[in-house]
Amino acid sequence: MPLVIKWQNRPLEEVYCIVYMDVIHFKVKQEGSIVNKAAYMAIGINLEGKKDVLGIWIGGPNISCRVFASLVCFKKSVAKVMESDIR
Repeated sequence: MPLVIKWQNRPLEEVYCIVYMDVIHFKVKQEGSIVNKAAYMAIGINLEGKKDVLGIWIGGPNISCRVFASLVCFKKSVAKVMESDIR
């Protein structure tokens, strides 16, 4: 778990020229029944062309694009990229 916490708190690049957001839907067994879940992922490409996973979130399958974008804005450097796209 310390490795995961270290990854979550790592500094991000100042600028990402491209940010991809994607979701994978899957079914899981939760409290004896099968429910739909989704893994939301944001991947950034920096100015040198290197890909970086900016974040991964697990949630319900019916999340809106605006809510997904707000999840990405948890880091200042990502928020800079997202501001122009949200408005």
